[in-house]
Amino acid sequence: MANTFVKLDLVETNKTLGKVMVIECHGRTRLKGFGDQEFTHYECVSEKTAIVDLYVPNAKKAVPTEFMDIIIAKGLRVVPFTYRIGQNGQVGTVLLADSVEIDKNAPKEFLESTPEVQKVVGATQETLSYLGKVADYEKTYGELLFMSAIPEYLVVNNQRTNDISHYRVTVISSEQKTKLTVNCLDTELDYTQFSRLKSKVTFENMRPTAIYDDNSSVERGGVEIAYTSDSVKLATSFVSSTPTQLKASAQNQEKK
Repeated sequence: MANTFVKLDLVETNKTLGKVMVIECHGRTRLKGFGDQEFTHYECVSEKTAIVDLYVPNAKKAVPTEFMDIIIAKGLRVVPFTYRIGQNGQVGTVLLADSVEIDKNAPKEFLESTPEVQKVVGATQETLSYLGKVADYEKTYGELLFMSAIPEYLVVNNQRTNDISHYRVTVISSEQKTKLTVNCLDTELDYTQFSRLKSKVTFENMRPTAIYDDNSSVERGGVEIAYTSDSVKLATSFVSSTPTQLKASAQNQEKK
C-alpha cells in the first residue's frame, strides 16, 4: 500500500543528534507494539535534541555504558509501532540504531546549549519538521520513478473551487518496491514534462507531515506516513540504477 511507513533512515549521528551523552543504560527491555522482541535501551540527552531514547535490537552491537559516557550511534532509523487497547489504536515511533560504541576521547560537554527539538521521534509537527531535515530519503526510498500527478482542488464551505491547492504525485520506490505519494505544493509546475514509467524524479524539501494508523491494514500493523514537498524535478544522479526492476514494480502496482 502507498505510504506504508516501514522505516525512515536518518543521516549520521553528528548531523541528526550531535554529541550524545548517556544518562542511564536500562539493559534489555521490551517495547509496546514489538511483541517479544527485546532492545538495549539507552536514555540520553544530546546537543540537538533534549531527550533521546535510543534502542539497539542486536545485543551484541550494544555496549555497557556509565553515566555521562559519550556514545556514537550508527545506522539510525525511525520505525513505527502500533498496538491496540480495546477498540483504540495507539501509534508511535521509536529511534533505533544498528550499533552503539563509546567515544572515549570526546569531551563530556555540549557545544550547542539550546536543542533544536525536544524529542527526535513522535507525531508532533515540531518533531515531523525536524525529521524532514535529518531524513536520508535516498537511503530509505532509493530511486523514484514517476507514475502520475493528480491535482487536488481547494474546498471552501464544502464546495470544490477551481483553484488547485496541490498535486498528488505518485512514484515507485526502488528500495520499498511499492508506491509512494507526495503532496507537491508547486501548482505552477508543468507536470506533463514527466514521462509515465520513464522519468526518475526527486522532491524538493520533502518532509513528513502526519503519521497515523491505517485502519484498512490493522491486521499487518500498518502505519501510514504523509509527505509534502515544495516541488518535484527530474533526477540527475542516483545511488543505484535499476530501471528494469523499477518499471516491473510500477507495472505490478498498476495492476493492484
